Amino acid sequence: AREEWVVTFQSRFGKAQWLQPYTEPTLERLAREGVRRIDAICPGFVADCLETLEEIAMEAKEAFLHAGGESFRYIDCLNGAPAFIDGTPTPWSELTPLLAEASGGTILLELTLDRRLQQRLAKAGLTLTPAAVEAERSELTRQMTAASDPDTAARALASIRSQRGLGDLRFEALIRRSAMLRALVAPGIELPDDLLEQTHAALFGPRVSVRIITVSTEQDAARLSDELRNLPPDKRELAFSEAALSRSTDESASSGGMLPPFAEADPSMPSAVRRTVAGLSVGDVSRVIPLDSGFAVVLLRSRTAGDGSTLDARREAVTRAARARQERLAMDKLARLIASEPGVTIPDPGLRWSAEAAGTGLRP
Repeated sequence: AREEWVVTFQSRFGKAQWLQPYTEPTLERLAREGVRRIDAICPGFVADCLETLEEIAMEAKEAFLHAGGESFRYIDCLNGAPAFIDGTPTPWSELTPLLAEASGGTILLELTLDRRLQQRLAKAGLTLTPAAVEAERSELTRQMTAASDPDTAARALASIRSQRGLGDLRFEALIRRSAMLRALVAPGIELPDDLLEQTHAALFGPRVSVRIITVSTEQDAARLSDELRNLPPDKRELAFSEAALSRSTDESASSGGMLPPFAEADPSMPSAVRRTVAGLSVGDVSRVIPLDSGFAVVLLRSRTAGDGSTLDARREAVTRAARARQERLAMDKLARLIASEPGVTIPDPGLRWSAEAAGTGLRP
């Protein structure tokens, strides 16, 4: 009935008059007049915010109860439209199936890893501390940016997060996931002397600078190699760079195939590339190099000597680098193992298609 509801106005600021009747004085008056129960709704808002959740649901409620009221129920806003197109609400019911198909498989994989890692931590009697999470944040930032000063690192990290679609929620989840994986694998990491020697050579031994082109077929790679090898030496690098920009499938294509300098003994570089580069002279273009996926051609730009240091002189840095690499390899292996375990059923067809297309390996 009309007498059972009343419109009041909120958000008065300072001593200036505002639209009346004011909300809190009205609630206090109603309580004094014997009204014991109030339901409050804010039709001017499509989604809850500080004005509704604090000023109404908390402060107005307190005023009503303090004045003698017994029950104050705040009715949530619709909160159902995450976006508006030309002023028209676009509900989750429209977005959800499209989002599930677009990237739901990747998100489902991440959630699967998170839940199963938590279970493994609990079973192992391990606890993820805030200090471990912050240490992982620093390590992840260092690995992703390779920048020494904080400003450059922050800019690089923001750029990488944008490229990979890592908003605040997914980035924080990634940090926790990485920290959980590290906590599980760290106790089993071993660093034998031959590994330390190899790491020392990779960090401080002779280094090379190369450009690389990767393509999907051996025929394309052979044709590229022949074309570039037949050019005069002083024309090769420019032609190689242009070919990388237009034809390479490697991430380095945008920089003309330029890779960061690496040690000839660096185990992170494919062994076929390392072996081929070892036999090249500066300015040479290689023949076809088979890779795990596709084929490559490289041009050796320069070769520099190592710093002449011994393992003992560099042991602390070498040990730290070797441990970080072995932990990362073990973490990746554990993540693949956990993801491959059965138990994930996906009835939704769009989400199932996304999981299969993303190669998540999730299975019932």
